[in-house]
Amino acid sequence: TPVVDIKDPGGLRCENCIIEQTGPRPAMKVTGKGASVNGSMVSRLKCKNNAGDGLALIGCESVLIDSCEFYGNTAGTKNLQLSGGKLNIVRGCAFEYGAADGIRLLNSSQGNTIHACTLIGNVSTSQYGIYADTGSSANSIVGCTVLNYSTANLTDNNAAGSNRWVAVYNGTSFVDV
Repeated sequence: TPVVDIKDPGGLRCENCIIEQTGPRPAMKVTGKGASVNGSMVSRLKCKNNAGDGLALIGCESVLIDSCEFYGNTAGTKNLQLSGGKLNIVRGCAFEYGAADGIRLLNSSQGNTIHACTLIGNVSTSQYGIYADTGSSANSIVGCTVLNYSTANLTDNNAAGSNRWVAVYNGTSFVDV
């Protein structure tokens, strides 16, 4: 179970929190239900040195994740996971040299925006900076710096190709049209 488990996030304001060294437990999970799927904000959250996932946002809409810092120290975990949501904004977040993957989109569609984030892996065990599965479409990844991930820095597995990537890829401009 997560350290922080929010199941009714409508209007949630989470600011200036630190969740550190949680062992294998996820640090924070936010699950949208019924009418309580949107309008939340997570700002200046630090998920540091945990062996589980960082922040999981599940089935949420119109959530702002702003100026957060993530450092997951275990391979195979995810620092930030957006599952089944839409119209969420992730901006100005830092993902620092951890063993975990950076951002993972799972079945997330219709206008999630990832903007101005810096993701730096540890080269050997952190696989993906930003990963979108085949169920993730119509998302926008703009102005991010993604470095030192072992498998791929930016990976778009959507067969429809409807995610838009305009980012910095290992110091070189990268555009997927």
